[in-house]
Amino acid sequence: MIHYKISCPNPAAQFLRIELNFSCQAGEPVRLQLPAWRAGRYQIANYAQNLRALTASNSKGNTILFTKTTKDRWELIAPDDTLIHITYEYWAGKMDAGSAWVDDEQVCQLGELLF
Repeated sequence: MIHYKISCPNPAAQFLRIELNFSCQAGEPVRLQLPAWRAGRYQIANYAQNLRALTASNSKGNTILFTKTTKDRWELIAPDDTLIHITYEYWAGKMDAGSAWVDDEQVCQLGELLF
């Protein structure tokens, strides 16, 4: 099962913190990819350019190395441990039909979302 946690530790910076937890088989290749298109439109976008501080670790907190294979895809091999923890920050400072926006007023409503 995949679990997401979305939070915003510093709304003034306009970065959302995304945490992703999932389990997989030891030695299994894992591919993480963001969409390259705008939802509802036939337009290419580069959402990956808004990411920073991408990390991967196991349940013991040990770093898992990954490779960026395209502009919007990362790959890793699951270690012996089956729980993978991914974290990154996503810039939400552009308000238009295909981007994301967060500020101190909206983040109060956001709180912390768990999926």
